[in-house]
Amino acid sequence: MLGPVGRQVVRNIKELTRIRGLSLRDLSARLDELGCPVLPSVLHRLVKEERRVDADDLMAFALALGVNPNALLLPRDTAPGHDVELTPEERISAWSAWAWADGRIPLPLQAGSGTPAGERFTREVDFARNARPAFGGQGSEAVFELYELADRLEAYLGTGDLAVRDVLRDRVLRQVRQVVLRLEEALADDDAAVQLRNAAGTLPAPEVDYAGPREAGK
Repeated sequence: MLGPVGRQVVRNIKELTRIRGLSLRDLSARLDELGCPVLPSVLHRLVKEERRVDADDLMAFALALGVNPNALLLPRDTAPGHDVELTPEERISAWSAWAWADGRIPLPLQAGSGTPAGERFTREVDFARNARPAFGGQGSEAVFELYELADRLEAYLGTGDLAVRDVLRDRVLRQVRQVVLRLEEALADDDAAVQLRNAAGTLPAPEVDYAGPREAGK
């Protein structure tokens, strides 16, 4: 029997196949081109929830359907506050599930849970360093921190939940301090400087030109 995530994967494969205008034979042909052959008869069993999707299949389906693996694992059309079933015993909001899957926040959020702040911070740092890629090269720590800051800013700006915004605001402020500490090391390395420019491009553009009023007053 499929579990909650397995059933969600099947639903997403069926929906994306429909959106792409593909038949099961078309999807089978795309998978074959990727070196992961799946017969149309097997796909028919899959859409009837009579077959599981393993990790290799999941990656192949994501490539064949033009999405990322998370788009198959999680519901894409549910409200942010709607519960998502990750396991038979674990249900969280859709927003939290996507933020966790994207490597932005650990689960649970633990806001107001009574967990000591130091313990929460240690857990968040561990998650930030192990849930995302650690690209090599001198100065890569600053690049990593800047990408993490961009993700957290996006999460902060994207939620209307005031309690969650308070948690994310604290994380953004801590991340800003970390980025500042890393920049001096990274700017001494030409390769890291190029990576930093690329990472900086992921940051949201400011809504106000703060330089304007100061220049006007000169």
